[in-house]
Amino acid sequence: MPTLLLLDVSLSMLRPVPLADATESHTRHTIASAAINSFLDHLIVHAKLEYVALVSFSSSYEVIVPFTRDYDSIRNKLPHLEEGDKTCIENALLGINQVILNEWGYQTPVQIIMAIAAMTRLCEQQYQEFWCSLKCGQLESRVQLFPAPQPIPAESLAESHSVAPQIHVVGFVTQQELG
Repeated sequence: MPTLLLLDVSLSMLRPVPLADATESHTRHTIASAAINSFLDHLIVHAKLEYVALVSFSSSYEVIVPFTRDYDSIRNKLPHLEEGDKTCIENALLGINQVILNEWGYQTPVQIIMAIAAMTRLCEQQYQEFWCSLKCGQLESRVQLFPAPQPIPAESLAESHSVAPQIHVVGFVTQQELG
């Protein structure tokens, strides 16, 4: 699922963040940039085919990097972002709505992530890889499913269900039979 990273570059992001054990001062912007880099590191290992875009905003928005799988282009642009004036999330959301519709249309869900310091927890929860064995007749291979299949909770059915670590192909349907 494509992911759009939304980064606030308003003047408020230049305020220092007091950290008890830090010897150097950090701003909200440097922490957000580190969170984005952490997120990209996670994608390189677990979901390298994920499309990611970077959009900055203050009172207006700017598409810094359109949807790409080249995560280094996002990393290279992060240190060179210019600060804006004031935060106006409404303009950013209207703008990214158009960016997403122009790129993906109405049918493709796109995740929008505002850069936060809690990026590690987000990666652990939403961007996990799922490895299983795919078997078709005598052929068998390890495959990765992404996004990872989510278990169906017990409240929607009589009991909860999850995807087994081995998937068996039991047959094929022609395209004409689907019609």
